[in-house]
Amino acid sequence: MTKVRMGTMWLMGLLTVAVAVVTMGAFQGGAASAADDPAIEAEAQAGQGGEQISVASQRLMLTVWSATLTVGEESQNGTTVWGYAPDRNVEIGDLDNTDFSDRGVEYTIDSLVYKEVGSVKQLVLETNPALPNDLIFEVDGERYPLSGADALGLHGDIHVWWFDSGLGWEDGDTMTVKLLRTVIYNACGVSEASESGVGIRLGEVWSATLMVGEAAGEESNALGYQSGWSEAFGGLDNTTFADMGTKYSVGRLVHRPVGNGHFLLDVETGRPLDPNMVFEVDGERYAVLDSGPVGDEEGTHWWLLDSSLGWSEGDTMTVKVLRFELYRLGGDEQALAHAGG
Repeated sequence: MTKVRMGTMWLMGLLTVAVAVVTMGAFQGGAASAADDPAIEAEAQAGQGGEQISVASQRLMLTVWSATLTVGEESQNGTTVWGYAPDRNVEIGDLDNTDFSDRGVEYTIDSLVYKEVGSVKQLVLETNPALPNDLIFEVDGERYPLSGADALGLHGDIHVWWFDSGLGWEDGDTMTVKLLRTVIYNACGVSEASESGVGIRLGEVWSATLMVGEAAGEESNALGYQSGWSEAFGGLDNTTFADMGTKYSVGRLVHRPVGNGHFLLDVETGRPLDPNMVFEVDGERYAVLDSGPVGDEEGTHWWLLDSSLGWSEGDTMTVKVLRFELYRLGGDEQALAHAGG
């Protein structure tokens, strides 16, 4: 990741915190918000000329996957199993979201059960493929690091935690389950940044008004704006912008369902957006670092959403591209540098 060269280590650290806040929790697209987890102690304040971010901690937590577990129960041959197991010896429970992507790898949750075999008590999470050790598994608010699990099975994809006492699960219980990642940044302290008189804010790079159109065809369900290609629909009153010498042209901004209760926000800008940028639609923000590429199309970004944005044909809304930048606190509002420039 490129960072601006300002000649001082504390400034480099401050830029790292700026990127961390974007990536780990201030925006949509799968990231946890500061209100979601006490480990995130980031505070956003209204600042002159932009949004100032002051960071009270450098320990941030990202929600990689989240789902609702409906507990099923099965007892046989001295073994009782609670949770979600869709096949093999028992078929119990339900999990409303079994697939997710992390760091470019696609994962599937094959089963999630708590079992008691006599005095032996286990929490078992089976995935395909095996999960990385830096994740934390959370069940009903209780957290279990993957690094503390035994990795069983031929491919190490059966993750097992052992207990001295029961978890108290019952048939029909519903609970939230998550996979989290904790990131600790050794950046500058808050006092150091404050004494230096420098703040971090989101500066506006581009703004336009989107008029939502609908693609033809009963099966498309695509809403938003598209120019050229096989079909044009919707409107965007400003399609080009430049940032730090790079020119961008917005050719597509589309929201559509993709099955399994998921939706895609897809934007094509001609060139890849800078990793420290943030895409904003109708007040909702999506970190570029959280996006994925659309197939082999260069200069495209997509965000997988758990719910619809509720767009309708004829809606109008503001869209923006924002970027973190450093600026001097006080009366001088001149930006000192772009983060990531």
